[in-house]
This record gives sequence, structure tokens and C-alpha cells, in this order.
Amino acid sequence: MDVFAAIALASESPHPTELRKERVNLKKDTLISPIMWRSIFAQVVYQILVLTVLLFAAPAIFNIEYNLVDTPLTVTGGPPTFRL
Repeated sequence: MDVFAAIALASESPHPTELRKERVNLKKDTLISPIMWRSIFAQVVYQILVLTVLLFAAPAIFNIEYNLVDTPLTVTGGPPTFRL
């Protein structure tokens, strides 16, 4: 995955404004900006909402008969057989 990024960085010279930027001081500057925190929090809320809806409402939505208490976790009839 890093090959294309390395080719892009190696094939073009950096823009002069990028060369004049100051270095990031990790002691004083934050690594994650407030906008990033907001995006992370929004993604967490979205994922929890979607997964909760799918966990509890998916059997009704997709018309699947499923009972969390009565449905067995294993398939009866023995293990599957493999033929060579």
C-alpha cells in the first residue's frame, strides 16, 4: 500500500510553501486537532448506533427467525465431512 505514496513523494519536488513550514512541536502542539476529535466521536456514535440496530432489529428487518435464548449455537448432526 505504501508503494504508490512513496512513488508520488519521490517523483515530485515539494512545494516551496511546504519547505518553509515550521516543524511540529509535539510537546506544545496537539497531535489530534479538535476537528479530528469531533470526527472520531461522530464515527463512534454512528458505529454504535448502526451495530445496536443491527443486533436487535436485524431479525425483524431481514425476516430471520432468531431467538437469543432458544437458538442453539451449534449445528446438530455431527461435524462436516471433507472429501479429498
